[in-house]
Amino acid sequence: MRADRALSRISRDQEKWAKALFREKAAMDYSSGLYAAGKAGEERGIATGYQRAEAKYTKLLEEKDRETARSLKAQGVSPGIISTATGLSPKEINKL
Repeated sequence: MRADRALSRISRDQEKWAKALFREKAAMDYSSGLYAAGKAGEERGIATGYQRAEAKYTKLLEEKDRETARSLKAQGVSPGIISTATGLSPKEINKL
């Protein structure tokens, strides 16, 4: 009789232990998934930010080149020299 009770208690303890272990593992998996998703979102956000900044910077540089070309053209500088200085094509310079 004592052995049966002891065995029954041990079985319940193992069951409790297994359930607790399962809950702990599930919580750790959940936390790990959240962390990974957060890191992926952060990296994606940073990459998007860099792309937007680069596009904005490129657009500003192109506008600055056009502004410089207009100024040089107004001063009578040849389109070939303006093209060399700004990187704009002679056709673009003539359109200004």
